[in-house]
Amino acid sequence: MTAPASLDERRAALKRLLASGESAIGAYERVLEGASEKDRRSLFKSVPFTRLVPPAVEWEWDAVPEDTVRMCFFLRAALAGSDDAGDDYGARWSGRRGGDPREGADLERLLVAHRRGAAGRSGEWLEQAAGSPGGVAFWHTYRSLLAERGAHLTSAPSLEYFARRIVPAPHPTSDETQCFFEENPTFLDHEFWQFFRVEGALPGSALFVWMYREDPSAPGGDFERLHSHDLVRYMATRFPDLRPRILSECLAAQRRDFSAYNARVFSRAWEALEPTREERLAAASDIIALLGAGSSPTVSLAHKALLGIVGELTVEQVDALVQVSAQVLARCEKKLLRGHLRLLAALVKAHPGCAAAVSDVVAGAEFPLDLRDRAAALVAAPAGS
Repeated sequence: MTAPASLDERRAALKRLLASGESAIGAYERVLEGASEKDRRSLFKSVPFTRLVPPAVEWEWDAVPEDTVRMCFFLRAALAGSDDAGDDYGARWSGRRGGDPREGADLERLLVAHRRGAAGRSGEWLEQAAGSPGGVAFWHTYRSLLAERGAHLTSAPSLEYFARRIVPAPHPTSDETQCFFEENPTFLDHEFWQFFRVEGALPGSALFVWMYREDPSAPGGDFERLHSHDLVRYMATRFPDLRPRILSECLAAQRRDFSAYNARVFSRAWEALEPTREERLAAASDIIALLGAGSSPTVSLAHKALLGIVGELTVEQVDALVQVSAQVLARCEKKLLRGHLRLLAALVKAHPGCAAAVSDVVAGAEFPLDLRDRAAALVAAPAGS
């Protein structure tokens, strides 16, 4: 069995190939077979292949031969760091005049060369590269290579790129986003659900996309702001079979250890879907659990969702609500304290048997001066009133 080549041996072999003018990708593939990520990064710094292909040339007769360009793109994908692997937009002009972009078969062959280089990289590198601004074609390359290994994107940057650049703008009247997921069901099986599980994959308040639309009042078109929660709402509307799971995932995402900024998109999406009374009752236990969340908007959502269904809570759910109340009443946000006292008052009215337990919880909390009378009414209320 032949021992793996050392770093110095690989470096010397690559330099010999470049010096000889070799442009066949297979020759370079054989040298790099089995190379570690550490060795690849070292080779990228010490093997001078990038100077062979300028970003653009001034004259047609200075254009770099296509096989040389493809070889260099292979080496960049095979050796560069994940944030330095190039982009598919610049690839169209690399080694060519500015007015002569690479198209059709030439572009396809270049993308194939890039894929051959990326195929030797680790899963971690592919994940990181998919989160860099490499362009739509390169993103699909990295994602498909991971899928061939039975893996899928799980990092916030790669998933955010998917949301911003790969998924069509989810305008309510457009069928494009629906068709995209119908034609690419693996995205619906994997990446879409990762939005709910990976913090930052869907930003809480950043713009999701700018969408161009024709508007007679604005000749030449206009732009419309769409946010992350617009995508969630669109999917639940266009794929009604997914609505129950989407509602459930929105609640589950808010129970994860996400920052308030990143959790906000899911509270907005859940409210935008306007869950019915039956849907809120079915999720009552999960909504009660949200009262213990750290995000203020999440707790406010739970207050609003529970207020209209307290009369139909089970004994176990009433007990759970009372138990988590101590955690809510220990907070300092006056809006949350006021909302929770209102919820507890409705709970005691609908379930008089819990009045004593509510009284104990409220009596053990401290309240701002303007809320003390409201709190005292709950403490003083006799059971059955």
